Amino acid sequence: DTLEKATYNPRPDPRYAYIAPMFRQAKDIAWQYLTRYAAPFQPKVSESELSVILQAFPNRPKITLYGADNPDAFRGMYFDGVVLDEFGNMKLSVWKEVLLPALVDRRGWATFMGTPNGPNHFRDMHYDSLENLEWHNSFLPATDIHKAGKFYQGTQVIALEELQMMQRIMDEEQYQQEMLCNFEASVRGAIYARQIEEIENADKVPIQTAEG
Repeated sequence: DTLEKATYNPRPDPRYAYIAPMFRQAKDIAWQYLTRYAAPFQPKVSESELSVILQAFPNRPKITLYGADNPDAFRGMYFDGVVLDEFGNMKLSVWKEVLLPALVDRRGWATFMGTPNGPNHFRDMHYDSLENLEWHNSFLPATDIHKAGKFYQGTQVIALEELQMMQRIMDEEQYQQEMLCNFEASVRGAIYARQIEEIENADKVPIQTAEG
């Protein structure tokens, strides 16, 4: 997606960033993909700084991989777009204090993605984006689910027999979190958490009687 956006950006010297929680993660996760899919665009590849420059375009867009564990590496820069992978495992200040100002001058975009991991700023952003039409929200469970009166189509990327095996091995909360994108499932020990979630998913509200 970042490469595609870079190919039709008319601004001079476009700059993009893919950011993982740690620099080593960024290399392990995305470097192979970046170099492979940049190949048709005559890339100038720098493995020392994990960047590619798309020389097929006169404005030479540049895409660089970073780690949120070292925000000084991109402090003071400008970006036309940034991708924050596993945003919930980063400090919120990386976005608000460093990246947001870096996007303003170029009216850039940001993508936040990751797996739910309980109450954190990624969960807050997910719920806020459902109410804010300025954001696009993609909710991608492994299989079809109904949640809070809505139907969400599963990605079907993982074979059904593999999912069934995982469901047998994992705790219910672990499976709900990792495969069904459930932000509340990992709140281990929360009283009545699963029951309350079931009520919300059924679009029902409990009524408290005079007897309690």
